[in-house]
Amino acid sequence: MREVISKKQTIALIAAFILDGSIILPTAPEAGRDLWLSIIIAIFISCGLFWLYSEIQMLYVGKDLFDVCNLTLGKFIGTLLNILYIWYFLHLASLTLRDFGEFMSALTMPETPKFVIMLVPCFISAYAVKKGLEVIGRFSLFSSIFTFILIIILGILLTPEIDIKNMLPIMGDGISRVIEGAWSAVTFPFGECVIFLCITNNINNSKLVKKSYFTGLAIGGLFLLLASLCEILTLGEEMYGSLYFPAYRALSRIRIGDFIQRLEIIGGLVLNVFGLIKISICIYASSIGISKILKVQDYTAIVIPVVLVMFNLSNILYENIMELVSWTSQIYKYYALPFQLFFPIIILIVSKIKNTKDTNVPL
Repeated sequence: MREVISKKQTIALIAAFILDGSIILPTAPEAGRDLWLSIIIAIFISCGLFWLYSEIQMLYVGKDLFDVCNLTLGKFIGTLLNILYIWYFLHLASLTLRDFGEFMSALTMPETPKFVIMLVPCFISAYAVKKGLEVIGRFSLFSSIFTFILIIILGILLTPEIDIKNMLPIMGDGISRVIEGAWSAVTFPFGECVIFLCITNNINNSKLVKKSYFTGLAIGGLFLLLASLCEILTLGEEMYGSLYFPAYRALSRIRIGDFIQRLEIIGGLVLNVFGLIKISICIYASSIGISKILKVQDYTAIVIPVVLVMFNLSNILYENIMELVSWTSQIYKYYALPFQLFFPIIILIVSKIKNTKDTNVPL
């Protein structure tokens, strides 16, 4: 039975997906104090990516990414590409889970073993995915509304700590750093939304696909821009670049007299909500893909094995937070490009050619 989600739920999912790791880890660190320019450029470039994804979805209404690969490229090549995408989604899930574990272990629960911390989102996400996409969508919509309001309140409380001099001089180091930062921001987090080609086929009205993509991009991009601006204006370029979790450090500066402090803990809860949503989406997409390759009718039967693989990957891929951040900032922007850009372009071109040939066939 086909699952159905609404436009509002899809928008909330996309916005939360964009904001998760990009708030926990530094966004566009290459750009330094000009990161806000990089994010603005990345948002405009990502409009092209989101047009690409929505165009593919509109050509294959009701079909997910794995169906599209098979229909477009044939069974053999399509299956190979599906395996690559399953790997990418699993890898993305393990990265997000490891971010979660490192964040909680370093800043809020240092005495608790990291693997124990990481088991919690595994259980919650597995439960959510087994309950179905509609449950994830409803949770995302409900939690995102309160979470976005909380982000705005925390941003307002942080205003007294802001120093406008921390973003000056604008482009003092030239435009090359801004461009490099924009490229980094496109691949992380915006381009990761290619995963929604496994989600948007379930929107209850296919005509709302493009609106859902672009509204989610606008909301997620705006909040990411505001959050990153607050971080750089509060911490300054040097401190921002030296921290693994700049958002947490920025929020720790909020003080309201002597009785309201440690609001960074609330900020940590916000990030954890988005993390659960992102992990759940990655598990869902991976389970859908594997179930189609193995011809398993019910994808929920695949969820637990997928979670076990994700958990083990998150523990063995990186030795520590330094290796994780180094890989994310230096290698990921190259590694992710085929999945986010090259493969979708090939799929769209081949689809357009096939559609043209079909319309030219004489009756």
